[in-house]
Parts: sequence; C-alpha cells; structure tokens
Amino acid sequence: MYFGFKISNAIDSIKYALTPPELPEYQSLKMQYVNANGYKDEPSDWFHHASQGTATIPIPYAWLVALEAPKSNPWWLFFGEEELLIGEYMLRHGFIEQPASHSNPDGLPIGIAKTESIYFAGLNRKATAAGFTCAACHTGQLIYADKRYIIDGAPASTDLGLFTRSLGAALGQTVLSGKVNILNGRFDRFARRVLGSNDNIVTRNQLKDDLNETIEILAKSSDTIEVTEGFTRLDALNRIGNQVFNKDMSRPANYSPINAPVNYPHIWTTSWF
Repeated sequence: MYFGFKISNAIDSIKYALTPPELPEYQSLKMQYVNANGYKDEPSDWFHHASQGTATIPIPYAWLVALEAPKSNPWWLFFGEEELLIGEYMLRHGFIEQPASHSNPDGLPIGIAKTESIYFAGLNRKATAAGFTCAACHTGQLIYADKRYIIDGAPASTDLGLFTRSLGAALGQTVLSGKVNILNGRFDRFARRVLGSNDNIVTRNQLKDDLNETIEILAKSSDTIEVTEGFTRLDALNRIGNQVFNKDMSRPANYSPINAPVNYPHIWTTSWF
C-alpha cells in the first residue's frame, strides 16, 4: 500500500510539472505608447530590447522562440499543434506585445533581449541567451476604453512565477513528446524550428540529450516559494541575490526563499532614465 501511495504521489508530481497554470484571457486592443520623455520610436524600441548581458530565461534563445505553448491538459500533448509560447500565450502573463523590428526580429514582448555567448550547463557549451532588461520590470500598461496604453518607466504587470511554471510545462511536454516516436509531433516541430537546415538524426539526438539535461538541472534549482508574488509584484531582491550569491558563486548556503514580493517601482523620476 505504501508503494502504491508513492507511485500515486510521483504521478501527481509529474502531472503538476506538465500542467501549466490557469491564465487570464488576453485582450487584443489598439496600443498607444505614452512617451512623456519625448522618446522617438527608434530609441524607445532600442531601450525595450537592448541586451544587458542577462540570461534570465534559463534556456537558449533558439529554444524560447521555437517552443509551443503547453497544452492545458498534459494528457493531450501528443495531439494537435499549439501557438508559439512567445505569441499571445506569453502576453497572458502580463508581458507587453511589441511587433518585430530591427532590435526585436522575432517580435518578443517588451523587455526581452538576446545576449550572445552565454554558457548553459545543460548544453555544456555557450549559446545565445534570452534575458530580461530593465524595460521588462519598468514598462507599464493600462487599459482605458478600447485602448492599451504603454508607459515607459511605469511598473510592470507581469507574473514571473506563472511564467516560470508555464515555461516548465512547455519544456516538459516537449521532452515527453520526444520520447514517444509515433506521437512526437510537438518535439518534431520544435526540432525543425531549432535546427533548421542542420536537422538530421545526429543533431536531433543531441537536442534530445540537451533538453533532458536542462530539465534535470532546472528541476534541481527550482525556487522555494513561500509567498506567491502574483501579477504586478516580484521578490526582486531575493531573486537577484540568489542568482549572484547562490548560483553564480556556487554557494547553496546563500540561498533565500522567495518571500518578500513588492510592487515593481516606477522609475520615471530617476535622473538617468
């Protein structure tokens, strides 16, 4: 009976990891940028996507733009194609839509940038990363009437905790798809997007190995959440401190649980903004 209980718990844990959180629907509205500082379009676009050397999203950039959004029910992951994760699905986490441009060729939401040559332990090599910029936390949005107003320097509305769970579910469903040869459509589409003209059996097997290793590493380094952050709030002090003093320095004793979320601050009164 105890053995059966452990199996049941294991199945429940796997199902939880593969199941994305419930998200609010996204309202597709006309957008208007409020640039009180007199930004022209080009400098504002640059600010939204200029790399600051971060790899906040713990997978290569090529994976991020190739992942499909997770199925709401993991039992259906082998059937049908979903929209890309970086599309409207990502906006449901509070991110702000932005069209493709020279600074943002893949049309990622505001505050996400490419960073070249970042080492990924799961790959055991360097790759282009995706990371948050200052704009991710300090660009706000509000809806009035039938418009969505975008305000540089205002507090963000994102829920990083929900996005972390959604990303984990998308990765997990992709990995699981790759283990079932007959019903591997999700992994097949992912591999074709990532590998492009270099898509062959050798590179696919390497991609599977990289995915598996990355999942294992991420599972071991998941955060301890004592207080749910929610939309518009983030425990930035502990999250940044954990990255610098725990992960980067390889000192587990320096880890602090996520327990002090606060509202994203506005920065429009800072002299250097």
